[in-house]
Amino acid sequence: MCLGLRYQNNRVPYEINGRFYNFDPATGNLVVPDQDALGRINPGLSPALRSRIVTAQSAGFPGKLVQSQNGWNPRIGIAYRGFKDYVVRAGYGVYNHLVANGTTGNNNIFSAGAEDFTNALVNNAPLFDLSNPFPSGTGGGTRPVGGISAGGINRSIKTPRTDQWNLSVDREIFLKFGLRTSYVGSKTTHATYRRNINLPPPSTIPFTSGRLIYPAYTGVTFTDSGGNVSYHALDIEARRSLDHGIYLNFGYTLAKQMTDVDEGGIQGTWGSSGALGPVIQNPYNRAGEKSNAHAIPRHFLKAVYTWDFPVGKGRTWLNNPTTFGGAVLDRIVGGWTFTGTGYAHSGWWFTPFYSGFDSANTGQFTTRPDRVGSGKAANRTPTNLFQVSDFVQQPAGRYGNSAPRVIEGLGAWKMDMGAYKSIALTSYEKGPELRIGMTSSNIFNHPNKAPWMNSAWLINSPRTVGIADDYYYDSVVSGGLGAWRFVRFDVSVRF
Repeated sequence: MCLGLRYQNNRVPYEINGRFYNFDPATGNLVVPDQDALGRINPGLSPALRSRIVTAQSAGFPGKLVQSQNGWNPRIGIAYRGFKDYVVRAGYGVYNHLVANGTTGNNNIFSAGAEDFTNALVNNAPLFDLSNPFPSGTGGGTRPVGGISAGGINRSIKTPRTDQWNLSVDREIFLKFGLRTSYVGSKTTHATYRRNINLPPPSTIPFTSGRLIYPAYTGVTFTDSGGNVSYHALDIEARRSLDHGIYLNFGYTLAKQMTDVDEGGIQGTWGSSGALGPVIQNPYNRAGEKSNAHAIPRHFLKAVYTWDFPVGKGRTWLNNPTTFGGAVLDRIVGGWTFTGTGYAHSGWWFTPFYSGFDSANTGQFTTRPDRVGSGKAANRTPTNLFQVSDFVQQPAGRYGNSAPRVIEGLGAWKMDMGAYKSIALTSYEKGPELRIGMTSSNIFNHPNKAPWMNSAWLINSPRTVGIADDYYYDSVVSGGLGAWRFVRFDVSVRF
């Protein structure tokens, strides 16, 4: 048994000159650290916006605008060998994540580059020169910046916490193989996510800028905690330790991860959502985001091997050749080591969406549709991936009822292989040697189709089933397993 306890203090990052701010949802004001920061405000901001910038003290915010977070993380691990050929292991631990919990950058609040500037000649002299960097007046010069987008973060945001547990049983089976069967689970709470709190609630009232919650801003992307992630997996691994020049490792994982703050992009399709989490579709309903995690497939297989070819010095055959022919043969076929890895997984998860219709009347024209069926298509291919008719245009006045990441993409597999050998250039045991080798990725050049553009998932495209093959590509990120076949030959001298 082993016990552990970790203390973690997540300090708040800040800009040394005070050029950072936060957003106060209660008042709609922008909050800066102190009076010095007020003096650095962009002179191009309109008087209306400048009147909404206040200090942390007057707003009741902490000096760095966000509270620091502390966390105690206990861990325990147990191993027990009380049965013949069986070892039971179990563990539990708590982990606090490092989160980018600093406040929003200057976003043109402090930058002098936000002004709408047009230079002009007046009486043969330019309005703008180094002695007059912020000219005013008509017919040119600067015009006050009005509506801007703003950002903010909950001043008491919690640090995401993950509780992780596992139970495994090991035993030796045959041919020196060890078998490990494991259950692994985890639950993350207080995960960070973002939402545009400037959007009005869904309704049948047509959207206008006057319906914005904070009309002084075009958008307010606010970061909060409260998201949830759960993970459960069965993992089976068979491993043969290196013996007689052979190492083998095979593994299979059956996994399911559910989350309401997935990091697979704003629409849950492709790309990253950033350190603070995704921007959810409906700022008033995070629960509607709960679904599969984008990049956690249900099934994952792996195979790894190393084989020392049993010919050559120190091996089974031609261990010490005494004839010229034997020596030549040893130089050609002796001393080689072959390695390889193979991976295969079922598809990642993607989101259908409907474009060109602001159903919720919130100014969003790309949202998820209504789901009226399973969405599964038989004999799936790139041109027949999902049943488009199972997703329909949502009615006016609300968001669609489809959860994100409900379409399972195509699976992928590949094999990587390598071979290398070393040839001594002198009789001295530690003398220089010539090393030659080859490494390859996707040796069978298997095309792993991967989605390229979000538009691949538009259900209002003029097709009835599946998805156009044109939206797939065989490039650097094909199914998460690499790209086309790549082979590299290496020759080097080592000494």
